[in-house]
Formats: sequence, structure tokens, C-alpha cells
Amino acid sequence: MQVLLVLWLLSFIGISIWGDKSFQIKKINIELPSSFLELNSEFRGISLDLSWKLGLSQVSSIPFRTIGYKLNSALLLFFCLFISFINLVCGIVNISNSNSSDSDPLTIMFLVGAVISLLLFYIFYSRKKDIAQAAEEERAKKQFNERLKYLGIQFVKSNYSTWIEELDRITKPKAIIESQVKEVTSFTLFSIDYSLTPSGMPPKSLGVTYLFSNGFVSVVSGVIFDLMKTSYSFVNSNSPIYSYNLPNEWNTEEFHYSDVVEVTYKPFDASNSSIRETNNDYPVEGYLTLSLVNSSKKEYPTTKKAVTNFISLAREKVRNAKRTK
Repeated sequence: MQVLLVLWLLSFIGISIWGDKSFQIKKINIELPSSFLELNSEFRGISLDLSWKLGLSQVSSIPFRTIGYKLNSALLLFFCLFISFINLVCGIVNISNSNSSDSDPLTIMFLVGAVISLLLFYIFYSRKKDIAQAAEEERAKKQFNERLKYLGIQFVKSNYSTWIEELDRITKPKAIIESQVKEVTSFTLFSIDYSLTPSGMPPKSLGVTYLFSNGFVSVVSGVIFDLMKTSYSFVNSNSPIYSYNLPNEWNTEEFHYSDVVEVTYKPFDASNSSIRETNNDYPVEGYLTLSLVNSSKKEYPTTKKAVTNFISLAREKVRNAKRTK
């Protein structure tokens, strides 16, 4: 029994020496093009997904495979040590009772425990390379996704202003037709400053209101520029399809300046019940508010900068309309 115990312990030492030897893992480097439009359709889609979802945030890569390997290895080591402890006790008891009739069952238990513990110890060390390779694959995957996200952000940042200008060029004539106006001063109000947000990306969509002013004010509101959908049109093409909601979804209203009591701008305030909550379709910075003689209020999403010129003009025309009554 003493010989078996020594051989068992020596086997542990041998496996430890074998397991601690250095090993090579395959380094993974995936090359990507230098621009978004050089990507294939699949990678363009992934690139935009990452860009719109994360912006400048880091790509989170939870190493499920690596965690699984490490947890599995920890369990193997735990059971190996547990069985080894029991086996060591059996061996010592067997040696002390070498002349007893109970030694045979203890010897069998020792042999079974020795085989199982050594097998678990061997598997524990053999997983080291798999764990290291899985960690390398996770690193390469994260680096790959970071690069895809970067290409998507740079593409959107370089083009979104052009998309907005083109969407305005397309929708404004339609708004003029909807309002049935001619030869009037026009104002384009965006619901929020569409310069880049802290995420590094513009808003996914932009609310737009068109004002046409003369002796009256004609309003076409509820226009939505879908910048995210426009960007996704590049997944299968190098030319965009400009996305906006249809004119039958727009609102058209008209007021005479003599019917306007007050023209104000109110910054968006979620705690103020007098201003409705921000539209779920697009972010809102504030509202142009027209108070009418019938005590009703009309509110249109806009930025203060965009509406300043109109407010000055409208107040002047409202005053003139009151004087001529």
C-alpha cells in the first residue's frame, strides 16, 4: 500500500510539471477595410447596429466561453482535491491497518479514488490552453466589433448633415403644397439641435415643423426625418433612400396674426404638465407656443435658436394686426 500511495503522489507531481509547461496559442487578427462603404452588406448592418446602439460607449464583450471554461476548471479542481483528501485518509488508514481484514476494501477505494483524482487533475491542466485560446478569441471579437462600430460612427458623422439637407429639400416643397401657400417667408424648425450628441451620433430621428408667414401663419408639423433608417439604406447600396413620414401623417394648420394673443418659446420640462411629454418618435428641446384668442394653445417642437427669428417677426405682425383693428 505504501508503494501505491507514493506512486499516486508522484503521479500528481508529474501531472503538475507537465501542466505548467509553456504553450502557444493562435493569435487572431481580423483585418477590416478603412471605410464603411468598403464593408460587405452583413458587416455594414452590424456596424450600424453597434453605432446606433452604443455610440462612443465601449463594446461590451462578456466572455461566456472563457467564464464557462474557468468555472468548469474550478469545479474539476475542487472535486479533485476533495477526492484526493478522502483518498489520502484511506491510504493512511490502510497502512496503519495493514494486518486487518478491512484493508482490502480500503485498498479498492484507494485505487478507484486515485484513478478518478488523477484523471480530474489531468483534465484540469489540459484545459489551460483552451481557456487561453477562448480568451484570445474574445479579445479578437471585441476588437473586431470596436472597429466595426468606429467605421459606422465615422460614416454617419460624415454624412448626416447632408442627409438632413436633402430630406429638407424633398419635404419642404411637399409642405408648401400641403399648406397651399405662395410667396411667403418660410421657417424650418427642428425639434432639437441635431449636432452630435455626447454619444458621438446624431439623434435617430428629427422632428420638423415648417412655418409659412405673411398676413397669416401656416404651419405644417409632424414631419419626421428618420436618420437611422436612412443610414440603414446603405446596407445594400452605396446610394441612400431618404426616409421620412408621408404627408398624410403631417398636421396642417393656419392662423391669422390677429387671432394670436401671445407668441412664446418654452424649453421642454418633463415636470411641467402644461407642456406635453417629448414625442417618442424624436427628441425635443422645447416648444414654440401660440396662444390664440379662443384660449387654445398650439405647441410645435423646436429649438430656441431655430425659432428666434420667427418669434421676432410674429410678435411684430401680431402687434400690427392689433393696431389695425
